Amino acid sequence: MKSRKSDIKATLFIVLVIAGLFITGQLWAAQSCIEYDVEMRDGVELYTRVFLPDPAIWGPGPYPAILTATPYGVAGYTGRGQCSNPSYIPNNDQAAHGYAYVYQDTRGRYLSGGVWTRRDDGHDGYDTVEWIAQRPWSIGKIGMGGLSAMGLTTYMTAGMRPPHLVAIAPSIASANALKHFTFEGQALQFETTLAWRASNVYNGLSQSHYDSLALTPAQLAAAKADVAAVYADVMSHLTSPTPLASPSWMRLPLYNFPGISPLLPSWNETLMHPSSQDPYYDPFNVENKIKIPGLHMGGWYDIYGRGIVESYMGIEKNIGKQKLLMTNKTHMQFAYAVPMDAYYKWFDYWLKGLDNDAMDEPSVSYFRMLDTLTPPGTGEWLLADQWPLPDVSPKTLYLHSNGKLSDDLPGNAEGPRLYTYDPKAPLPTLGGRNLYITAGAKDQRDVEPPKRTANDVLLYTSDVLPSDMEVSGKVKVVLHASSNCRDTDFVAKLIDVYPDGRAMLILDSVIRARYRDSLSTETLMTPNVVYEFNLDLGDTSQVFKAGHRIQIDISSCNFPIRDRNTNTGNASYVIDDAEDVIVANNTIYHNAANPSYVVLPVVTPKTRIFAGNARINMPGISYDGPAALYTLGKGVYLYSPNALNAAGRHWIKWDLEKHWAEGAVEHYKGQGKYGPVSVLIQSNPNASFNVNANGEGIHFRSNGK
Repeated sequence: MKSRKSDIKATLFIVLVIAGLFITGQLWAAQSCIEYDVEMRDGVELYTRVFLPDPAIWGPGPYPAILTATPYGVAGYTGRGQCSNPSYIPNNDQAAHGYAYVYQDTRGRYLSGGVWTRRDDGHDGYDTVEWIAQRPWSIGKIGMGGLSAMGLTTYMTAGMRPPHLVAIAPSIASANALKHFTFEGQALQFETTLAWRASNVYNGLSQSHYDSLALTPAQLAAAKADVAAVYADVMSHLTSPTPLASPSWMRLPLYNFPGISPLLPSWNETLMHPSSQDPYYDPFNVENKIKIPGLHMGGWYDIYGRGIVESYMGIEKNIGKQKLLMTNKTHMQFAYAVPMDAYYKWFDYWLKGLDNDAMDEPSVSYFRMLDTLTPPGTGEWLLADQWPLPDVSPKTLYLHSNGKLSDDLPGNAEGPRLYTYDPKAPLPTLGGRNLYITAGAKDQRDVEPPKRTANDVLLYTSDVLPSDMEVSGKVKVVLHASSNCRDTDFVAKLIDVYPDGRAMLILDSVIRARYRDSLSTETLMTPNVVYEFNLDLGDTSQVFKAGHRIQIDISSCNFPIRDRNTNTGNASYVIDDAEDVIVANNTIYHNAANPSYVVLPVVTPKTRIFAGNARINMPGISYDGPAALYTLGKGVYLYSPNALNAAGRHWIKWDLEKHWAEGAVEHYKGQGKYGPVSVLIQSNPNASFNVNANGEGIHFRSNGK
């Protein structure tokens, strides 16, 4: 990439701002701000602001850098030339933590050039990272982070492997964006696709994007008016069941959507590639391409709740050095409560080289939900060093023809259950992993019988639970079903039924029948033939309390979180509403040859945390006080509530080499940077045990917990 004249302008700007200050190339004004137009490999320039730390606090530089690229407007509401406005500088938290913070409008957005499709985000991120590495204020160690759309760009950039990108911290995002943002089970994620794109077409398209469109001034004005009307209609009909009264939500066909498709041609391109496995989406699917450490943060009720967990698991399996933090929050709740302590701890370790315990503490931190009724719910934070958890056993509960859900195998004589699905009277969305529509664990009784009088939902309910049941991990539903149509959808919900009857949604998902065998190849059904359908509901951590019941709801629609299947088997998104929509009669089977069931990852509790006292005497750490020992799936961990060094270390880790039992005694052996560890745990809960590492360096004795 060639040198940019804007670098010269930016340098002159900063010289004028700090007039009278001697510049050595490494000395910068107090938390200063610089504007750039950074040139990409194809000549497109992206508007970029750089915030630099206060040298009185962080020294004269150069500094490690953090990059965030956003479609939401670095300067969209203030315009160019406002970089040095003091009101913006205090808001730059990264510079206040000693990082050069690089904040950029993505291609085709606000003040950046080019056309907005998101397909170029990875290449643009690569070019920007390498541009940062060449600046005099950069040490060449760069991290990248951001939430939602910024998290997607972070993943896409990491997948391009720029040499100077050291670590990433994406939040509420996915390394396979189309699988979790645009499609799920190959049904279109309609709520996010329509509302998010309408919002971002209504706001923020750059002038260069408009210039690229083959529209006359009159056509452009008409398209802008159309998209404004669509956006207003969509946003005013968000509460269930009002989307059914919205012309925009209920519009068919989706192809050539008024306002959106003329201003954003990629809308039609997406609809013409209705499989998340299509090579068209390769720029977004980077899970197997990322080779650097990552901190992945999300929420169980986030639209990317599945995607963030799968991204962590896939990259961790490939290269290790990954961490996962899962809250109980929705997308919007997380956006206003980002765990910044974990964010800075991560980058301090990888970019600044601080001797904190970012890689010594257990790698998985997750919120186990106990009560979903009090928003955003109550529960407790737990730690693990792997996901799925080691203490999980799959529990299969079968769907029965009498509406029961139990671990009894179905008999040969059990009959099927029939229900209907009319695309013109769709079952409305009520809670779940939504973006704009109210998300979370909402009571489903308004969309269930008897309030739901249409015969389009089947309920399967367990007996009252005699004791608590923790479900932590991936939930799967397997249906044996048939239809009178060549294509339809099957939707499953996992529900926690309270003693007073409230039916709180935990998870849900969908499978489009034509993709039952492969997410990349369509195979239409033969009417009235029985097929097996596998629904991946994603992961959760939920305790079903004693006195509650577990319920599975089956239907063929959850609208508008997902688009309506027209049941015809014809092209999904170019059909005509009047001629190409039919009612489906769908059947669920419950016999020994064709069972339908849910598989729950039930946690078998095991004592893995032991309270006690630790004495540590080694170079850099001297401590005698309360501590806890964690014997987890991959390692042994010693935790102190008090900091063990100046960098705030609380954890010491040993990688587990061997674990075995001899009668009533369990043995753990491992290795760590402070030497070997040997742990003996007696089954008697009042027994004590010792941990010895590095000779006489560390001793631990339990309090008999």
